[in-house]
Parts: sequence; structure tokens; C-alpha cells
Amino acid sequence: EDIEQLSESEFRAKLYHSLQKKGILDSLKSQLRNKIVKELQCPKGNAPNNGGTSSLLLQAANSIVANHMRDYGYEYTLSTFMPEAGINLDKLLSPADIIHILHLPTGHPLSQIMTTPEQDK
Repeated sequence: EDIEQLSESEFRAKLYHSLQKKGILDSLKSQLRNKIVKELQCPKGNAPNNGGTSSLLLQAANSIVANHMRDYGYEYTLSTFMPEAGINLDKLLSPADIIHILHLPTGHPLSQIMTTPEQDK
């Protein structure tokens, strides 16, 4: 069917179903929800800081969870978790930082999982 021959409502319905089928609609909803939650949080989406080692361990744990959700495409869950945890994708700890903070020995299963390339998981 030629797109130029569609009525406005037919075009909208076709576009909606196409975006839904490709998963783009869910992704957009997730991004919008994430931005709204961030806007509603006080102050500026920062979680309470307990200071010291416990906050560093908490940041490492949150980074592990967020990295896992991102790597496996759990966009909806990630969009809910990030604002609740008071973290941003650009402020996540790297796998190397997490391994250092947790004092994981070389060959530890968690360090192996975190350093395995995404396509090999």
C-alpha cells in the first residue's frame, strides 16, 4: 500500500504499529519515564550520601546492577532503577573500578563476568 494514499488516521495507525513492532515505542516510553522521574527527584536526582566506604560499596553495587541491566537490554527496569538509586549512566563505575573497590582477585567469577565482552555473554 502506497503511503501517500493513506489517510491521516491510517498513517498514524500504521506508524504506531510499526514503532511498536520494532520495540521503538517501548524504548521511547522508557526514556520519557526516566526523564520525568529524574525531574521529580530532589535535589537533582542525588541519592543520600552516607559517606566513606559504605557509599563507595553502594556505588559499586549499583553500578554492577545498572551495567547488567544495560548490557542485557532491560531498559524499562533500568529507567526505574537509575533515578531510585540516584545514579546516571555517565557516572557508573567501570568494571575495572568495581574489581578494584571490591578487591576481587584475578580469576574471580564476578570479575570474569564483568570483563567478558558483551557478545560473548
